[in-house]
Amino acid sequence: MGSAPAADHGSRAARLPIFGEVHTGLLQHSTALSSAEARQLLGIVPGHQAQTFERPIQYARSPMILSGLDCDLMDASGAVLAHVVGTAGARVIVTGGHVLQATASVRLQHHPSGQRRAWSHYLSQPGMAHLTGRTGAEQIAALELAFLRRPRRARMVDLGSISAALADHVQTTHPTLLDGQPPVRVGRTQVRWSARVGEALNIRFALENAQLRTIRLTVREQDLPVVAAFCEDVALHDWLLTSLLQVVDRTRATTDPRLTTNRLRPVLDHLVHLWMPSVRHNGRVAHLWQGLDQYTGFSRQWDASASRIRDRFTAAAAALINPAKNGL
Repeated sequence: MGSAPAADHGSRAARLPIFGEVHTGLLQHSTALSSAEARQLLGIVPGHQAQTFERPIQYARSPMILSGLDCDLMDASGAVLAHVVGTAGARVIVTGGHVLQATASVRLQHHPSGQRRAWSHYLSQPGMAHLTGRTGAEQIAALELAFLRRPRRARMVDLGSISAALADHVQTTHPTLLDGQPPVRVGRTQVRWSARVGEALNIRFALENAQLRTIRLTVREQDLPVVAAFCEDVALHDWLLTSLLQVVDRTRATTDPRLTTNRLRPVLDHLVHLWMPSVRHNGRVAHLWQGLDQYTGFSRQWDASASRIRDRFTAAAAALINPAKNGL
């Protein structure tokens, strides 16, 4: 894992895709971190402070760090489609003092000659990588599919390993800051995404398995600078919804009101208020979120699940207050 700070991706048009992967999970701590504590936790680049924001939701992000890439993109059969050399930009985000995200992305640019350059050249273009190989429309579609459905083979472009290592690093670097007692037990999720310029907005979101989701985006040229932030926002809210559904499933057969309130209270206290899609980005990703929400029904499912948890908690709490009235 490198430690050089990197700038965010620029805004120039790129016909080749941007690839990224976001890992989202709960900080291993019993209470929400303050902004000062989050800044300390995310001080992962010496000499560079994390940024913190209080409105409209508490939010902290680390400086970018760079990780070198020198690997292939292969299809499911193992055939090499292209070779990639450059750097991925990665960072860590803490939202609401509770939710940790580690995210890595890279913008591809065509390098027709394939001639290898000194690493100083690649470091001068942070978060970008040269791609050697054919880049027609069919080849680009194959590259996207190869990344999103990545076969488990050596030397593949693997932004997920960068994100996972960064999340683990942050969770273990400050043992005195994190007490290792999260308020609710929920797992991590992974969102792997690709984005490229097209004539019309198109968003495809898929649940690949219990942990992995994929997003395939075609966006307008002016949307390219915010696609990484958008995918981070989707990853956060997908994780919140997934966590809520996990808790609902665990309490489905529970009839003991005390056990029910004990299981539901941490979700209501620590997670439900974090549902604020697209609010962090001054409206720049609102139209992307609306397109996604129409396709997935995220907000409707969240509202129904959150209402169900509140109703179950209220009924269980009432049963504890007046057990005779409630047949206990």
